Amino acid sequence: MELGFSWVYGDTKYANQVSGYCGDSTRWDKRQLRVPNFHSGRLILLDEAIECGDIIGLEGSESWDISYDSATSWVCFGDVSSHKDDVAVLFAMGCGAILRANQLKALWVKPIFQ
Repeated sequence: MELGFSWVYGDTKYANQVSGYCGDSTRWDKRQLRVPNFHSGRLILLDEAIECGDIIGLEGSESWDISYDSATSWVCFGDVSSHKDDVAVLFAMGCGAILRANQLKALWVKPIFQ
């Protein structure tokens, strides 16, 4: 999986897209998910080496667990467990991130299947 970043204000880099997953849906764990209470906000990248328009791969994401809830259409890539210290940010339409101690723990996407 990858995250795309763009500049909005000054040198601050905000995630604006999730891409790169074309895997086999048979790998998905179909189950009822407890969708996080996302807060609208921005997902900011602190790495100064990233340039505007760069797309960065999420290291290790190819081995993340993938969970899918057919009732809500949400897909979670990563850790579905919740913890009181987690921060849930909806950073783009249908794209949320779960952070713990400023580290990405999971990506949630709500794709439109056609």
